[in-house]
Amino acid sequence: MKYLFYILLIPFYLFSVCSTAQTKLSVKETGEISYQAKNAISELEQLLNFVTFSDNAPNELADVIEKSYTPNARNQIFYDKTVVIEDDTDPDFHLNKTKDLPVDKYIHTLDIYYSKSIDPSIIFSNIRVSDVKKKDYYYVKLIFDCEFKGQNTKKSSPYKLQTRQATIRAEKNGNRWKAFIYGITFYDPRKPFDTKENNVIVTSGEDQPIVLGNKETSDNQIAVKEAVDKVALARAEEEKKAKEAAYNDAIRIANTAMENNDYQTALDAYHKAIEYNSFAPLPRLQIQKIERDFKHRLESLIQTAEGYQKSRSYDDALTYYRKALEAQPEASARIQPQISLLTNRISEIVPIRTKIETGHIAEAISDCDELIRQKNKQKVIKDYPDLYLLRAQCYVRSSQRNAYTKALDDFSEAITLDPLYLDAYLTRATYYENRKELDKAVIDYDYITTRILPNEAKYYLKKARLKEQLGLTKQAVADYDKAIQLAPNNPLYHLQKGMLEYRNHDLEAARHSYSQALNLNVTYTEAYYQRGIAFADQQKIEEAAADFRKAQKLGGADSLTVRFLRAKSNEYHNIGATALRNRDTKKSDNMFTLALALDPNNNSVWISRGDSYYEKKDYKKALEYYNTATLANSRNSEGYYKKGLALMQLKQNKEALANFNTALQYNNTYLDVYKSIGDVLLAMNQITQATANYQRLIEVLLPVYQNQQKKMQVDASLKQNLAELYAEVAKCQNQLQAYANAVQSADQSLTYDPLYAEAYYQRGIAYQALKQYTNAAEALSRAVRQKPNYLPYQYTYGMSALKAEKYTDAIAAFTQVLALDNEQSIKDTRYLRGVSFYHQNKIEEALQDFILFAVKNPNEVNPKFYTYYGLAHLHKKQTNAAAKHLQKAYSLNKMDGFVLLGMACLASEQNKPQEAIQWLKKAFQSRKLEYAALRKEEDLLRSVRTGSTYAEYIKLKKMYFPNSY
Repeated sequence: MKYLFYILLIPFYLFSVCSTAQTKLSVKETGEISYQAKNAISELEQLLNFVTFSDNAPNELADVIEKSYTPNARNQIFYDKTVVIEDDTDPDFHLNKTKDLPVDKYIHTLDIYYSKSIDPSIIFSNIRVSDVKKKDYYYVKLIFDCEFKGQNTKKSSPYKLQTRQATIRAEKNGNRWKAFIYGITFYDPRKPFDTKENNVIVTSGEDQPIVLGNKETSDNQIAVKEAVDKVALARAEEEKKAKEAAYNDAIRIANTAMENNDYQTALDAYHKAIEYNSFAPLPRLQIQKIERDFKHRLESLIQTAEGYQKSRSYDDALTYYRKALEAQPEASARIQPQISLLTNRISEIVPIRTKIETGHIAEAISDCDELIRQKNKQKVIKDYPDLYLLRAQCYVRSSQRNAYTKALDDFSEAITLDPLYLDAYLTRATYYENRKELDKAVIDYDYITTRILPNEAKYYLKKARLKEQLGLTKQAVADYDKAIQLAPNNPLYHLQKGMLEYRNHDLEAARHSYSQALNLNVTYTEAYYQRGIAFADQQKIEEAAADFRKAQKLGGADSLTVRFLRAKSNEYHNIGATALRNRDTKKSDNMFTLALALDPNNNSVWISRGDSYYEKKDYKKALEYYNTATLANSRNSEGYYKKGLALMQLKQNKEALANFNTALQYNNTYLDVYKSIGDVLLAMNQITQATANYQRLIEVLLPVYQNQQKKMQVDASLKQNLAELYAEVAKCQNQLQAYANAVQSADQSLTYDPLYAEAYYQRGIAYQALKQYTNAAEALSRAVRQKPNYLPYQYTYGMSALKAEKYTDAIAAFTQVLALDNEQSIKDTRYLRGVSFYHQNKIEEALQDFILFAVKNPNEVNPKFYTYYGLAHLHKKQTNAAAKHLQKAYSLNKMDGFVLLGMACLASEQNKPQEAIQWLKKAFQSRKLEYAALRKEEDLLRSVRTGSTYAEYIKLKKMYFPNSY
């Protein structure tokens, strides 16, 4: 019966065991447990490497170790402190030789006997996880290869690769699974870790089993394994990405906060990073550093506060004590008494300072007197030298008769109470400086730099500047050198020294100092400017311009420097403009280059540079610079005016007119523009419009001039403008052939400027057109007298003198033209001078000019030239040569009276009087022969005048030139 009972009980027991061991879990849950198990082993690897990290703080390490086996701690890895681990820290231990250690002792053993390093030296690999199982709890078995690359400090034998087996216990908290290491042993391959014993039933998630009981068909096993692994892998990748992203984000926030000196935010972010990667060394190291820095910063803040307190800068001292208290509130007992003391001291002083700043000097003096009396009575005045300094500052601002003496007495008293009272010395030195007692100010700075702050460079700098003003150049240089010695990396000191050297004309030394400043700060705008100026003074134009352009590109100059640079740019411009007026184009180009490098927006320079090319007659290049001027300043009327002038020279008259009109938009009183509009209209042959333009301008200016006449305050430039305008009107009238009006307008011009050459020139042209050659020659001679080197005046004067039969004057004028006309732009000058020589009977000189003219103008087609050329040869009895030239003249024009006269002379000289008389008849009949020409050549008509043809010759003369008898 008893056996029957047990037999009956067996099925129930088996059912119970199977039900307990084979609890159902979904694929998702088993995958999560597998993932968490692997993660626990990964965290163990990180923990062991953290323990063996060489730069851990002891308290930090102890905390991490303890929390690794403390339940509910953030970085808990082990189930609890009772977890047992087979020791592998001894390189001689293995599967058959080991000892069991509680987890805390195992980790401490590793900490003590395993070598430390910066890089990870413990590596887990080939991790394999069993199916999820269940007894009294869910668990998995896990095997992995463990490699210790370090050394055991007690033994010399190396570690070998070991395969370890861990039992990982899984617990569910709500909807989340967490895995903890439950034990670690050496793996025994004789006992396979992945049996089906105690496996849970894995469902699809809808309570549909994938594996029924322990049925071990290969298909089912593969399906389960793949499903679980897939979930575990997905979960691993998901959490890995999430943790890495969160960790990296926290590190980024922390690093940014560190850069901004926001240490509290950095500290919080590094702690956050540890939550996502408990054993990463970086955040822990940074936390240690911040905490050290906090401590150091506290001491630094307190030291700074104490320094300010000692120097009686109470406001600054109070600020730093408060910063120290904010940085470490627990230091209140140390800091708060000083804050209270300073608060009381400031409450006494601030009202006095306020009264000084608001100009209530008498009240401030009275308050100082009262406080000094109180402190003397309390016998603590030695702690209050600042009261004497305050009262001294009052006397400095006071208008009392003896304020100077009282101020100095109080400065001395403050210094007596505190011989190292920096503010007292500085304030007194400033007082001396303001009173121009620079030598006394230097004495105070000497004391500061020898007794109070001998290593503070800025006071040597100040002293150097004062000594420079006193003319103590060598001492000033020595102080600059001392400042540089104390602060060699401060570019300002090198710059200031360079400026002193520059003022002393030591350009090479100045350049060296500026270069030193630039070596320390390659973006030091002012140093580039100053070095550029030194280069310029050494005539190193390219180097100077390069420095100026670099400075312009960098920008950032203060307003004072900008004003200085503009002034320097204008200085270079003025030098260049003077050089341009003196025809020194190389110097002007160099100066303009420097001026523009200093101030690229200096429109005057762009215009002057254009002027230099305009002077060279390179109008296209000039136009480029004028155009730049208008681009730099779109309202630059002068730029548009100059563009118009250049365009006129390039025969682009429409564009010139447009630019002149634009110039007037921005300056409608620009007289030169109005005149130039007339000029361009004239060039466009719109002569009537040009005349009207000049006359309108005259109408505008005349009332102004007349008003000035009444006030006896006539502007010379206004008179000159009127003279020029009337001359332009005369020019237009000459082109309109209104010659009498042109003479009147020229005369009007000369009433405003009796020496105006252009007016005489236009008057001469008008008289010449009116065939009043004597008047024309006289007017043109006046023009030439004013401008002897102006080619058009000389040439026209020569023509007029020739017409007026003033041959000597004509020869002089044409000779001057030949000297001036290097480019031989007027080709017939030599021919006309030859004609003038001819009429003076200087046949040899005439022939020389005719020969040279013929050589240079082989294709000449002027029949009169060939006639004169032939007649000159006739006078030299060179009949054959004469015949050649006279026949050439006749071939060019058979109706010209002078040409026909030449043919008559040739026939006469050939002793052919009948042929000669026939040529004369044709000459007279042409009605184009002048009597003066006939009279001049009668010597060549001897055969006509002395033979049988004489009577006929006289008859012809009486018929065609009756006034000659």
